Amino acid sequence: MDRGWPWWSGDDLSMITGLRSMTTQESDPDRRQSLVRRRFFWGPIALAVALVGAGHWFWQSEWLVRLLTAGRVVESGIRSPEPNIFWLNNQTVLFQGISDRDAERTAMSRHDPLFLWTIGGTVNRYADGAWFPSRGVYCAANGEISYSIEPRNDEATGDRYVRRMVGPIGRESLKEDLVRRDSVFDGTLPANPIGSLGGQSCSPKSNERMKGRIWASDSRGEFLLDFGPQRDVRTSEQNIVLQQFDGSHSVEVPVQVRQVSFGCTRFDVLTNRFLVWNCGVMSGSSSYRGWQETGCRPYWWISVPNGHAERHCIPYGPWAEGSLELLPARDSVFFTSKTSSSKVSGLYRIEDNAARRMLSGIFENPTTSPDGCLVAFSYAPHQTQAVLGLTVAATDVCDEKARF
Repeated sequence: MDRGWPWWSGDDLSMITGLRSMTTQESDPDRRQSLVRRRFFWGPIALAVALVGAGHWFWQSEWLVRLLTAGRVVESGIRSPEPNIFWLNNQTVLFQGISDRDAERTAMSRHDPLFLWTIGGTVNRYADGAWFPSRGVYCAANGEISYSIEPRNDEATGDRYVRRMVGPIGRESLKEDLVRRDSVFDGTLPANPIGSLGGQSCSPKSNERMKGRIWASDSRGEFLLDFGPQRDVRTSEQNIVLQQFDGSHSVEVPVQVRQVSFGCTRFDVLTNRFLVWNCGVMSGSSSYRGWQETGCRPYWWISVPNGHAERHCIPYGPWAEGSLELLPARDSVFFTSKTSSSKVSGLYRIEDNAARRMLSGIFENPTTSPDGCLVAFSYAPHQTQAVLGLTVAATDVCDEKARF
């Protein structure tokens, strides 16, 4: 009897191997041989198709990235002299780098290309013919990319236009902006960085109402943190103010402007909060001595829209001697410390008012993926290799088994 799929069922295997006596209906030799041939021919083909389909899904899924990065650093193999690494999506980063063939050219003749890297996969150059690296700006966020192309001069008027390609990968369109001769940082744009580092889009929303002031925006251009007039921002004892973008609603936050560095503010999309801290604490300064004495270098989460502020601490330890960068992720807050000692430098997780080193090495310019699980950075496993240049690398900080 033809029992159909699955071809590897116990009855069929016993029939094929002769381990069981055949029934009367199955005893005909021609029928039996036909049955065996059909199942041996179509069975493996069907299994192969299923495996290929499953493999394609797995290769395209985030699970592959998580598997490749869990518990270790994955390197792109591309050195990057630039500090900016942008997340196009949860798996892919954009950065400016130097491949081996680019390194052979002198610094004067070299034009460092843009690279797209799907973590754990291949690294590909992007926009080679269009990208204009001389004073060029690039960015990626929310599935879209932006990069400078050669500017245009209007011979009739003498005006100069900066030009960018903006849009989804492979479908960018041209945008031009007139360069104002009197252009200065006038306060109409937010101070927090573009991309996931600052929680901004590649084209942040301007606000003429905030002209002459320092402020940081959320990712949607709905709320902002007002740090006050530009001239007073470093010494002001006034509190930060959370406002709606149009100024219709405001809440005073119990954190003084002088306690934080406005340029290191970021907006965390996952939790709908601003992260503020003083990223400029230098060894020997009064802030550093306060860190030594209290064991706490504070940072604050400021919730939107109520302005509630939660104070937390970076604990004091040997990592304090290095340059620190604070890095919120999905389940924890991390920081990197770069010192002259390989026993101290690395990536740390803050847990229960203590810091634990998760990865050793030299880390610079860390930035978290939009889902808060992957961290990309410029990296070298030790100080001696860092002299040769840092490569763009990544790791997974969400896997509970990843104790590095």
